Amino acid sequence: MKKWVIALIIGAVVLLICCGVGLFVFYKFFDKATATRSAYDSVQEGESRSDAEKTMGSSGLPSDQTKNPPSGTECRMWINRDTAKEGFELCYSDGRVSTKSTFAVN
Repeated sequence: MKKWVIALIIGAVVLLICCGVGLFVFYKFFDKATATRSAYDSVQEGESRSDAEKTMGSSGLPSDQTKNPPSGTECRMWINRDTAKEGFELCYSDGRVSTKSTFAVN
């Protein structure tokens, strides 16, 4: 077999592997960064963080939507999986949901 055919085959295999890895990474990010509206609606203030994150389907992404959150508060966000035009934010304090809000996604 000619060397260029072998090189072409190896290049195609490497390209397929890279595409597969890229799709896997994209899927994991998408899964972590999105939630449904019904999941968000079912989370209640005062609920434990672990229960809220089980309901939302992931731990979300760090959020900067809340300006100057109270000390000791951590906020996480998700994009609405159904529309992608709305985002959800949950803020936690002392291991519980302290506030929840929505925001428009540009």
